[in-house]
Amino acid sequence: MNCMESDREALIDFKNGLHDPANRLSSWKGSNCCHWRGISCENTTGAVIAVDLRNPHPTYNYNDESLDRIRLD
Repeated sequence: MNCMESDREALIDFKNGLHDPANRLSSWKGSNCCHWRGISCENTTGAVIAVDLRNPHPTYNYNDESLDRIRLD
């Protein structure tokens, strides 16, 4: 299933407006945006139905004082 051309063009325009220093959108190339990381398409039409740009590697502050109060028992 290939994505719709209009959806691909809109995603490329969106990407071009972003600052992506970690290069997380590096998979956003080629003609089939349904194969790009973070993009979900409808199975029959190829229409983009979701864009997930969440950080797959969240950062944590382990010096947070609240961690001192966690009980693990």
